[in-house]
Amino acid sequence: MHVKFNTNKKPLALLFFLIGIFFINPVKGSIPDSLLLNYRSAPNDSVKNIALKSLINYWKKNNSDSCMKYSKKIVRLAKKTKQYHNGYKGYFWIANIYSSRGTYDSAIYYAYDALKLYENDITKRAAFYKTNLYNLLGEAYRGSSQHKTALKYFNKSLSLINEYGFTSLKSSLANRMAATYYEMKDKDKALRWADSSLQIAVANNKINLQINNLQIISAVYRDQGQYKKALKILFQILSLQKKYEGDMLLAGTLNNIATTYSYLGDCKSAIKYAEKSYKYSASLDQKVYMVVSTELLAQCNAKIGNYKEGYKYARLYEEIRHFLFNKDRDTQINTLSAKYKLNEKNKQIVLQQLDIEKKNNKIKRNNIILIAFLIILILVVAFLANRITLNRKLRKAHAFQKKQTKLIRAQKDEIEQYAEEIKTTYDQLCKLDEHKQAMTNMIVHDLKSPISVLADIDMFGSEAEKRPVIKAISYQMMNLVLNMLDVSKAESGEMNLKKTEVNLLDIVNAVLHHAEYFIKDKNIHIENNINPTYSVIADKTIFKRILANLLGNAIKFSYSGLKIILSTEIDENKNLIISIKDFGIGIAKEHQSLIFEKFKQINKSDSDNIKSTGLGLAFCKMATEAHNWKIGVDSEPDKGATFYVVINNFIVKTDNSES
Repeated sequence: MHVKFNTNKKPLALLFFLIGIFFINPVKGSIPDSLLLNYRSAPNDSVKNIALKSLINYWKKNNSDSCMKYSKKIVRLAKKTKQYHNGYKGYFWIANIYSSRGTYDSAIYYAYDALKLYENDITKRAAFYKTNLYNLLGEAYRGSSQHKTALKYFNKSLSLINEYGFTSLKSSLANRMAATYYEMKDKDKALRWADSSLQIAVANNKINLQINNLQIISAVYRDQGQYKKALKILFQILSLQKKYEGDMLLAGTLNNIATTYSYLGDCKSAIKYAEKSYKYSASLDQKVYMVVSTELLAQCNAKIGNYKEGYKYARLYEEIRHFLFNKDRDTQINTLSAKYKLNEKNKQIVLQQLDIEKKNNKIKRNNIILIAFLIILILVVAFLANRITLNRKLRKAHAFQKKQTKLIRAQKDEIEQYAEEIKTTYDQLCKLDEHKQAMTNMIVHDLKSPISVLADIDMFGSEAEKRPVIKAISYQMMNLVLNMLDVSKAESGEMNLKKTEVNLLDIVNAVLHHAEYFIKDKNIHIENNINPTYSVIADKTIFKRILANLLGNAIKFSYSGLKIILSTEIDENKNLIISIKDFGIGIAKEHQSLIFEKFKQINKSDSDNIKSTGLGLAFCKMATEAHNWKIGVDSEPDKGATFYVVINNFIVKTDNSES
């Protein structure tokens, strides 16, 4: 593939531009402007493609219209450059957004358009694209009540999943098939697919899929009159929602519990859960759920003779229903108005096209008249034909010579330009080779020390003495390898977080346990001031490795016999700050902006020769940014360093409450 670089920009400027896309994390308010600047100043199509992916990743969480806009741009760019794999992300989100809005025809159109690009591609990557596109098509057809067609595409997706081993997609596909069979009134197949999806979701700790499958199973049981089984499942859903999703969807589940109790004739229990649903939905202004809960409360109170309460909720039901009716009517009016404006606009376009056609016909007639006039003129001046012909030949010869000279000059300029591009590409390849060599040398340097310890393991005496040393060194080597892998994943946008609630002190104690050998070996005292009441919403494994890297860094650069302080505090913005302070060699101000970059090395002095691959701190920066946190350092030479992580999603737990 030939990539055309902008020869007006130096290679170093292009390198800084790419670093700006991948490593710079601007403040929250400036993210869109920063990403737009990266896109608009992209020196070539390859970099522009990277910038568009960053814009899509940002807007898919914040604004579906903007996500749609940049998704269409990346599709057009992929078609222009014929690098169709770059357009998959755009196609996926366009179809996804249209489907979520209920515009199923548009979703189907874009999914089909994408499939045409990959129909002759037999690579595993193309198979993965097709699998997801078949899922989108199936969901769009299901949304438009074309269930048989939906199953056709779900089965195509299942065939590719089984053929290529895309097991991570199987649970969500089985859930969608269960929903389709449920809507087709085939309860047995709905149960089988929902149960199959649930087992995979539980094994992979996919909470949302567990909830979706349990909702389908409870609905089947309730439709079959097995109300007690349905209640058992609904309470399981309620527990999962409270633990992992918060209050947003609790009202719907509480309404389902209340409805099931009403089918059982247990009006008191139905009233209890309907009241809870009403309070939750009223606090979140979820009027759709409020309509259901007030209707249930009115009916159940009337059944047990509590007419005053029944009347009150009946009045509330009518008020909310009237509000929703008016809102739906306004939406319909706005939709009709928009369609009318679109039709008017289309009429104007048609009229403009007719006007253009008339003008073109007029120009054609004028051209015919002009040609006829020229023919007559030539006949009139026939006696001058020889002279005119000679002059014309001379002019043509001169024009041809001039054109050839211009063509030769243009070819020369093009050759020079190609030569410059080849030189630029060669320089880039040299830099990449230097980068690879630096990475190899530095990783070998970091692995040399732990491997040396393992090679001399016999000096530690008994097996009991060797075991903690081997364990600590193995953990250190594994951490180095994982840092390298996760930095690469983060660069390609593949660092997938599995967030759960984890106790901060438990994580810190686990990290200290793994570092126990290095702490004792350097005679360092650990002062652990971590507050045990703090819990963090994070990926447990990634969070543990963030702290392990920071602690290992503090141990490595501390002087023997000193201490390291671990502490927590809440800042003025109500963020949790975790800090690790050492009293070692410290870091100069001019180096503090470099330590979080890959493969950077900092020498304290020629004699000390302290080097680092930079992967540990680079991993920490990428991992904290993936959690939407912030990492930083305060330090002066020979006065130690304090590394800190600012966390915005944490929980303070006491014996009686949590916040």
